[in-house]
Amino acid sequence: AAKLRREAASWQMPASPIAAKARAIGALQVEQMLPVLLEAHESGGWSEHRTSGLLDRIDLELPARSAALRARLQERLFHFALGEYLEQEGRGEWACGAYARAAFASNGCVELYHHWVECLKAAGREHDVLAARRIAVERGVWQHLLQRPNDLYVPGLRAQPLWDPAEIPAVRELESAFPAILAEYRALHASAERGEWTGVTDWQLVASGAWTDFKLIENGKRHPVNCARCPETMRVIQERCPEIATQVRGSIIFSRLAPGTVIAPHCGPSNARIRIHLGLEVPEPRPWIRVGGEWRTWEPGRCLVFDDSFEHEVVHRGDRARVVLIADLWHPDFGEELRRRHLHGRHLRRYRGAAASQPQRRSYEPHRVDPIEVRFLEGVVRELLEVRDAAATMHLDGEGRQTLVMYVECAASVLDPNAVCDKCGERVRLYGVAALVLAVREWPRAPGGGIDRARLPQPPPALLADAAGL
Repeated sequence: AAKLRREAASWQMPASPIAAKARAIGALQVEQMLPVLLEAHESGGWSEHRTSGLLDRIDLELPARSAALRARLQERLFHFALGEYLEQEGRGEWACGAYARAAFASNGCVELYHHWVECLKAAGREHDVLAARRIAVERGVWQHLLQRPNDLYVPGLRAQPLWDPAEIPAVRELESAFPAILAEYRALHASAERGEWTGVTDWQLVASGAWTDFKLIENGKRHPVNCARCPETMRVIQERCPEIATQVRGSIIFSRLAPGTVIAPHCGPSNARIRIHLGLEVPEPRPWIRVGGEWRTWEPGRCLVFDDSFEHEVVHRGDRARVVLIADLWHPDFGEELRRRHLHGRHLRRYRGAAASQPQRRSYEPHRVDPIEVRFLEGVVRELLEVRDAAATMHLDGEGRQTLVMYVECAASVLDPNAVCDKCGERVRLYGVAALVLAVREWPRAPGGGIDRARLPQPPPALLADAAGL
């Protein structure tokens, strides 16, 4: 710890073109953010900035507009921006020094301390990693050496790695719906040859094996096609599990670990939530998960409840896949008042909607339909006898609204292409996606022979507006 303090106090960037660019980026960050933070401090409207740690408790004790406050914020903003840029440019050792300078000017920015620790780890400085974590706990950035959320840390919440499932009402609802949820997972897995599961490719996280998932809700954003394919799972959560359905920062995911998979120790983003794993398929010998300092395993049809802001890892040595449904819910101590205080921007707007009279309609933000969902919808359309081939693109307007544009080549026997387009549109809209379907006679081809989606004809604006419901 003393070594890191000395490094922070004496650190300077060597002269170089990269250093000059980094200083310019740091100066721009100060220019843009310093007036905002000073105004937030003076007005008392600082909750959004304290949530991200850019204003901490030491800042709030200093007089507004004082030289000490200005100097402290400048140091933090400038060197945090430097560290991020230097890390992107592959100058990890330089970035470690910049992050250290910023960290010692902050007692609350969990994102900053997370960057610093990860940068030290990437540089192979394992002893310094532990020292930096201890410094963070001493300064009140985190509460526990093994609990290190990297986005939102709320002081004062019960900090326990594992929770008694009997304390969580949603557990009873999910366990009672286990047969229906398992059936929906198995139907998804049976069609997995279409490539609808996303691989987790972070090599630092997946130490060996393969980890794939099927996302229904991702960080508070809804995958409409995937949700439409799992109606019973979503119905149970929306109608019977309000602490999950109103968790506007959470996820609902089918998670599958191949045999031999090892997930390296890591921490989730926030202690404002806890996480449920409903065991769906759990082979023998059982896989194991460590949360904090305790090891547990899963059981089919039963829920494991833990705080994923604590360090956790998984070891799966079995010969078949382990599958769970992941569902995030509010930390039991994170009540209505805390939610409104610590959520801000789009998260607060979505929470207010989710807490209203019809949460099933307003719990989650729309999510851009991702390429995996687009490929699935192409397959749905190709299953029609009247369709010879299909290709789709997503159109995004200036306000962020998305419309699927599906191009279809009709079978030779079709006499009325418009009727086929209408039928395809009905199929696609069953999955909650605004769609425009157009018939094509000849496909633009890429050099390899496949359909060149970039050269598909642009749809008429009036038809797009009509499809989007404008």
